[in-house]
Amino acid sequence: MRFLIPILLVVFGAFPVLAQDAASGTDDRGYLQSLIEDNLSTEDTQVRIEGFKGSLTAASSIDQLTVADVDGVWLTMTGLKLDWSRAALLSRRLEITELSVQTIQLERLPAGQKAPPSAEATPFKLPELPLEVDIRKIMAGAITLGPTVLGTAATLSLDGTAILSGGAGKLDLQANRIDGPAGSFKVAVGYSNETEILDLHILLDEAPDGIAANVLNLEGRPSVRMAIAGSAPLSEYEATID
Repeated sequence: MRFLIPILLVVFGAFPVLAQDAASGTDDRGYLQSLIEDNLSTEDTQVRIEGFKGSLTAASSIDQLTVADVDGVWLTMTGLKLDWSRAALLSRRLEITELSVQTIQLERLPAGQKAPPSAEATPFKLPELPLEVDIRKIMAGAITLGPTVLGTAATLSLDGTAILSGGAGKLDLQANRIDGPAGSFKVAVGYSNETEILDLHILLDEAPDGIAANVLNLEGRPSVRMAIAGSAPLSEYEATID
């Protein structure tokens, strides 16, 4: 799901402008398509969207979004849906009722990119947006991973919520495997720029021959249950692993 983050950030950043344009009669469809494709496409990566429907004053959808590199399309998303409240912007809040995708097909990882120029390490900080972002429902019906992504093919569903406000954020996600051996993956993470405290809880529970057993190449591919938990400033962070 990490490939969704840049796309969502571009859309989030555009909402105040899109809402203003919608009120003045600007064509949302052409503007959103150009915004996503122009901001996410690079010399080595091409993003294309098809079938934008609806008005960004309420609900909107995209039939298909693809990402390609020199070797072809490696990521395809279908049935993207966004339902949000324009009125909440008056209270400096981006309130999203639902952000969902019907299917995500990740055939492989993208081709290697040129190494970025070296730079000194900087402290981790969440973006401090001029408004609060509240996503009440994140959902993906089926995320299909090709065999080279994790070493074994798998299809999962995803549900969650997210909030970002004043340099502090919280993300709760749960993924369930919907093909092959049963598996459940839960992540709850929170962070504040002010306190620099990272609160992280991860729980993985899989039947034999699951994703983790294959990725870790465990002999006999046994069932796996692993929990990671910790809450402390980043400078002295420790987590307990069971």
